[in-house]
Amino acid sequence: MAVTSGEVQTADGLTATSAELRRTPLAPRRTTGHDVVRWALAAGYAVLLVVALAFGARPAHWGEVEAAVASGDVTSVTVATAPDDGSPLRYQRVTWREGLQQRRAEVVVVPPTTDVTWVAPRTELERDAGEQLRALAPDLRVERVQGGFDGSSSFWGRLLPFPAVAAVAVLLGWACWLGQLVNGPAPWRATRWAWSWLSWVPGGVLAQLLLGGPTRWLPAPRRPARRLGPWRAFFLSLLLAPLVGALLGLAQRVALAGCVRRRRARARGRAARHGPPPAAAPRPR
Repeated sequence: MAVTSGEVQTADGLTATSAELRRTPLAPRRTTGHDVVRWALAAGYAVLLVVALAFGARPAHWGEVEAAVASGDVTSVTVATAPDDGSPLRYQRVTWREGLQQRRAEVVVVPPTTDVTWVAPRTELERDAGEQLRALAPDLRVERVQGGFDGSSSFWGRLLPFPAVAAVAVLLGWACWLGQLVNGPAPWRATRWAWSWLSWVPGGVLAQLLLGGPTRWLPAPRRPARRLGPWRAFFLSLLLAPLVGALLGLAQRVALAGCVRRRRARARGRAARHGPPPAAAPRPR
């Protein structure tokens, strides 16, 4: 429902009651407890984003780790094997680093003599993942981890460490965000339904936490009654979600390509100073 100028004049943002603030977007307005919750959620969102970018792993396909190992860009991997549950199948998780990014691929080892009609959507291998990678690069360092095959929790396209704790934190944060959006003062710049649609865009929740109410160093809207409606926000989210995802993926690929180029340049510099490394002795068969 549109808010007219007459309705806004019943109270200003500094003297309005909680019911008036919840019903009418006023700017500037007094700070409420919901704003404190919103600021705390914004800080928690930022911390979780830093953890995801610094320590999270980006999902990858088996072909990507094969190509990285064969080219020499990756010299060590970690192979985690799920506990034995009596099944002939073995689930494995391969983790490696490409520059500053951690990557992770999941595979299932299916022996050639095993008749399997269906497995989880993972790459199927006929032998151990570490052995198959060492066949591509004999000098590859393979670290084995037993019993470290836990679940996964994703945030901004990164698989977070400590997935059980991360999943609880994400769900709790989402519930708190939804509670302050529904029960708090009328949000600025977009209606409640509009912000809920925009939350499906990467960064949409953080935008609401910073722009949906008074935040220090950010200006208040001049005409708070003019807000983005739900239908326009719905179509805008359909446009922005794939666009932002594509831009994030492009930025990651550009950063990864830069790390690979720098690593190869350092390797060429070392080879020019010290000469090519000695050839490895063939392994006995």
